[in-house]
Amino acid sequence: MSGLGDHYSHCVLPSGVGTKSRVEDCNTQLLILIPLIVSHFASIASHIVLGIRPVRNRIRFWDRFYLNNSPKLAGPWSPWGSLASVAFNVVQAVAMALLLRWGGLDISIGAVTLLYLTRPRVGWVVVLLSSFLYESLTDTATDILFQECIQGLIAVPSAVASLSVTGLGQIPDGCNRAESSTAHSYLYEAGSFLMGGSTGLIVSAAFFLGIAIAMIWTRKFLRHYFGLMAMVPCIGAFISAWLLWIDIAYATYDGHFCPSNSVLGPMSAVTLAVPLITAVVRSWIGYPGSNYK
Repeated sequence: MSGLGDHYSHCVLPSGVGTKSRVEDCNTQLLILIPLIVSHFASIASHIVLGIRPVRNRIRFWDRFYLNNSPKLAGPWSPWGSLASVAFNVVQAVAMALLLRWGGLDISIGAVTLLYLTRPRVGWVVVLLSSFLYESLTDTATDILFQECIQGLIAVPSAVASLSVTGLGQIPDGCNRAESSTAHSYLYEAGSFLMGGSTGLIVSAAFFLGIAIAMIWTRKFLRHYFGLMAMVPCIGAFISAWLLWIDIAYATYDGHFCPSNSVLGPMSAVTLAVPLITAVVRSWIGYPGSNYK
């Protein structure tokens, strides 16, 4: 795909995300999606393998039978493990932005950090497994659902920035109105999908806010029916985030948001390490202040 819009594709992205620069050792901008896919596999594996109750017991208490009763008999649930996981994911987003900058892209660290906070998340898989199959995952599914809610809320600023550019006509920094009009004319499909993805993230965040308030209010471990209802915004946010990211790659098909091949290894290593670290930290923190520690 080529055209006059090649030179202005950064004008359909939020300020600080689009860039006129291109690194020389980049084959395709689709490589930006590889760490996201790696993160999916690492997250699902760590959630399931390190999130089942016997493993969590060994990590926290060195006794795999400590949390042996049903979560329905326990209480209250506490959010500290989830909040620690969110903090690690924010650090991961900062690291990814720094690596992209180190790899040669002239981007804003802050804007790209916020963009990485919109990345697709697969916590809904664990919630689904907990609802249908494994009570031993209920503890982890509860933590992950609250983590999904918080991360869905902190994804809103970048989603709003994308919606402002693609749907409300805001002109990004470094572009004039003529360049922005040219970019939107040639990249209409990309702008439409970016608008749809960002809108979906904002709508999902409204549901996440309600779920988070309910979880803090009741302080109970996940129940079957509540997990099924929570699946709707979780899957909606997952699909919306992929729309956003795929169309960022599509909008910058000329390489304006293409990572250097030299940083793909470190980026993938970070996405592998963070889910493992968060799973261990979440288990070690447990549920202080409850009779189900």
